[in-house]
Amino acid sequence: MNRREFVVRMGLVLGLLAACRRSAAQEEKQEEGQSAASATRLVIASDDNQMAFDQTRLTAPAGRQVTLTFRNRSTIFQHNWVLVNGGAEVAERVYGRAVAAGPARGYVPEDEPAILAATKLVNSGDEETITFVTPAAGEYIYLCTFPGHYLAGMKGVLEVTAR
Repeated sequence: MNRREFVVRMGLVLGLLAACRRSAAQEEKQEEGQSAASATRLVIASDDNQMAFDQTRLTAPAGRQVTLTFRNRSTIFQHNWVLVNGGAEVAERVYGRAVAAGPARGYVPEDEPAILAATKLVNSGDEETITFVTPAAGEYIYLCTFPGHYLAGMKGVLEVTAR
C-alpha cells in the first residue's frame, strides 16, 4: 500500500468514526427529548383569598413523573397541596391526622401511607414545586390540610389515565 492509498483509507476510517459519534450523540439527544416529553407538568394555585383551588380537576397519565407547581395566590392564608391514595374517606382520615400533626409539621402527618405527594405549607404569594410518579389509573383526591380549609371545600380530583 502506497502513501496515497494509506491517506485515503485513514480518511475513510476517520469519517466513519465521526459518523458513529454523531449518531450516538443524536440518539442521546433523542432519548433526553423523549424523557422530557414523557414528564408531565401541572400548575395549580389557590383561588385568591377563597379556601379553594383554582382547578378542581387535574389529569395526568399513569406511571409518569409529574412536576407539580403549587402557587399560593392568597394574601391572607397559608395553604398546601396533598394528594391521597383514595377517595373521600381516606381524605377525611388524612385531614384529621394532618390537623393533629399541627403547624410544626406543616399540617402533614408523618408516616402516613395514604399520602402520595405533598407540598410544604406555602406562605401567601409563594410557590413550591414537587415531583412524584403517578399511581395506577383512577381518581385520587387532593386537598389542603390547613385546619378548616378541606372542610370549606379546598379539594379536587387528580384523574390518572391509562397511558
